[in-house]
Amino acid sequence: SWFVMFSFFARIFPLIESVKIASLFFFSLLLLFTYLVCYRLSKNQFVSALITILVVYSANMYGALVWGGSLPYFANQLFFPSVLWVLACYLKTGNKRWYYLSILIVGLSFLGHLSNGTAFVLVGSVILLMFGTRARSVSFFYRI
Repeated sequence: SWFVMFSFFARIFPLIESVKIASLFFFSLLLLFTYLVCYRLSKNQFVSALITILVVYSANMYGALVWGGSLPYFANQLFFPSVLWVLACYLKTGNKRWYYLSILIVGLSFLGHLSNGTAFVLVGSVILLMFGTRARSVSFFYRI
């Protein structure tokens, strides 16, 4: 789970600092993928930056980052924008590598926090795959 990923930071830094640094690292990845998915969907840098800034200042992010009891849930939040970005790349290009990478990301989100992965990552992936526009036209029954 996520504590295994925190242990990689614990090999370099002291234990308490490694948890803080790992949380900030995962938060940075969350912000990066939030910007990328917003830019992919809107094609507007200002809107993407504005949404990313709003995510930074949201109460959910601050509370989860400061309170140590929700570290797996907090670190697992980065998978939602990352899987949306990867699936948007798949839908735009039609390259199956993006699709397989999205399967890996969904699996990692299940390993990190099952309820977060099911409620957000899996549901968002299915909605994007079912109703997203593709590079090639595909019938609805083929999507199922």
